[in-house]
Amino acid sequence: MRQWKRRLLGLGLPCLLAFSFDVGMTMYGQPAEYWAGDYSQTNEASPFIRKLFQVHPAAAAAGEAMWASIIVVGIVLLPEVLATIAAVAIVFGHTAGGFTWLHIIPERRWFQSLHAILFISATVLGLGLHWSLRNARLDDVANQTRLPPLVRWSLIGVAFAIACYMYLIPQ
Repeated sequence: MRQWKRRLLGLGLPCLLAFSFDVGMTMYGQPAEYWAGDYSQTNEASPFIRKLFQVHPAAAAAGEAMWASIIVVGIVLLPEVLATIAAVAIVFGHTAGGFTWLHIIPERRWFQSLHAILFISATVLGLGLHWSLRNARLDDVANQTRLPPLVRWSLIGVAFAIACYMYLIPQ
């Protein structure tokens, strides 16, 4: 299997599952007034995504899709160590983000929910890391065609700049 496919499955899939949990809970957590058309009634902590929610749910979905594509670019193009670190951070971050929405679910079992969600996240991430890193072969990496370094690092730089604008620069 080619390196980018192995990374996308082993590192990217756990990230995208945690991302989906977080985004799904965020959508579910919007108040009834929001879904009735009053987009100023959004409930979102991320300033960039909150602004998109205030425009329209489709704008928020587009912003989340942009973030998912940045995750994929990072996982596929970053060096292995940085991609692994990014995957762990992304899974932890989106798991925590999704967990913050559990207060809206009527049955409130915080302690059990936290442990179940963390166990599931750790299992998916652990299996992905194990599979991805175990199947990595130096000879396989050496035989693959790669993007020219300038193109690769330019793509990483653009994705990183967009991510910084979305999440690190105060809005």
